[in-house]
Amino acid sequence: MANSILVLGNSGQGKSSSMFPNKDLQIKGLKPEETFIINVAKKPLPFRGYKKFYQEFDRQTKKGNLLNSNSASEIINYITNIPKLGKFKNVIIDDANYLLTGEYMSRAKEAGFAKYTDLAKNFYDVLTAGINLPSDMNFIMFAHTEVEEGAYKLKTVGKLIDSQINPNGFFTYCLVSSTYVDTEGKTVYGFYTNSTRDDRGLVVPAKTPYGVFKDLIIPNDMGYVIDEIEKYNQGE
Repeated sequence: MANSILVLGNSGQGKSSSMFPNKDLQIKGLKPEETFIINVAKKPLPFRGYKKFYQEFDRQTKKGNLLNSNSASEIINYITNIPKLGKFKNVIIDDANYLLTGEYMSRAKEAGFAKYTDLAKNFYDVLTAGINLPSDMNFIMFAHTEVEEGAYKLKTVGKLIDSQINPNGFFTYCLVSSTYVDTEGKTVYGFYTNSTRDDRGLVVPAKTPYGVFKDLIIPNDMGYVIDEIEKYNQGE
């Protein structure tokens, strides 16, 4: 099974930018040649010059490292076949919430509860495909949050889906975005690594195995995260 990492946070909190190398922000990020991004929202990636590093995957030439799709079946097919290409270490699903909202809106006129079961099943199948990638790979999912009963959770499209699937439980690691303003007035972005309460008193559902990270809040740098996980796996 792959290293499975769920990253939760609101839009603009540094989730997506954590994967792009940026010397100015001291973010190591992930190497584009080792990273395959599934862009569910189909929007431009939040990284200057991203088209130089991420191109749409071509089935014939087997070149490219980007898929723009919100189709669960297509995403599952790609995830299943990515290891056969032999060059990618990281598979990222960005804005995973749109897997749910996209299908929900396309079936909005359907009556009954069957569509919610289908939505949960499709989401479950995507999660399972990613987590079952080989053990030398990293499956990373970015998703937005909502607040319910005083705690952050992955934003879905209804309580019926919540009752059928708990995405957080599928992942070994759950990081939650953290932002604060430092003494110089600059916004600092980071990730919570373990459960706590934020400055609003809301429960942060972060979790990581004991000993992986020394600090409650770490830099929002996916390169750093992967390095520390690898050290932990190797017993360093």
